Amino acid sequence: MIKKIYYLSILTTLSLSAFLFYLKKEIYLIIFIGAFIPILTSYLNIKLIDIISSKYDHQITAKFNAAQFFIKSIFVISLMFIGIKELELNIPIFIGCLCSVWFIFHIMEGFYTNSLIKKNSR
Repeated sequence: MIKKIYYLSILTTLSLSAFLFYLKKEIYLIIFIGAFIPILTSYLNIKLIDIISSKYDHQITAKFNAAQFFIKSIFVISLMFIGIKELELNIPIFIGCLCSVWFIFHIMEGFYTNSLIKKNSR
């Protein structure tokens, strides 16, 4: 179920950003950098969690998920820097979009990892 949400989110944000590319560049960049890139990296992270949970035990999976929180925090700060300093995007809209998408998908990763850990620890 969670992977279907990822597929739908990736497809929607990519389609929306491709459509907005021709209409308004700033909104395109906000959607692309503030939503599409965090969703895509979150999806790649759950694929990586799948690989780790299939090869290692649940403790390694939980440790990797905890480490990913700090790695993704640095990644989000880097995206903020690029969006605000380099591309000069609208700060309240960009930060709101980026942080809300990051938070929502981070919670989804947590539930997904938790379900894998419960399934593998039985």
